[in-house]
This record gives sequence, structure tokens and C-alpha cells, in this order.
Amino acid sequence: MNTTREDLEDLTRRLTDEERGRVREIVERLLARRTAPIGPKLRQTWSGSLSEYRDRFTSLDLQGKAAEWRLD
Repeated sequence: MNTTREDLEDLTRRLTDEERGRVREIVERLLARRTAPIGPKLRQTWSGSLSEYRDRFTSLDLQGKAAEWRLD
């Protein structure tokens, strides 16, 4: 999609004030995403801490248990 500044300006001129407000909000969100600071790197210090249970439970078992807990 090759859109020039003039194309965008022409399109927005045809919008209502309310629609232009919505377009502005969308553009502001897009710009904010580009400049948003990246948070701290996630630590995974828990990795491997449940390895002793590897032979007792499958991922399917754990999914079923999580579903039970959600229903309680």
C-alpha cells in the first residue's frame, strides 16, 4: 500500500469531526507503541524447579487441574 501524505490528508478531509478524532486516537496509539520503553527483561529463575515432578504429571494433567481450579 503506497500512501502519500496528500492521500491521507485528502481522505481525512472527507471524514466527520468525530471520525477524525477516532483516527487521531489510532495514530497516537501507533506512535506511542513505537516509542514505548521496553520493560525489564523477565527473569526465569524458577526454570527447572519442578523437574522432580516431570515423571508424575503430564502437561495434559496440569491443564486439567488448572481447569478444575478455575471452576472452584
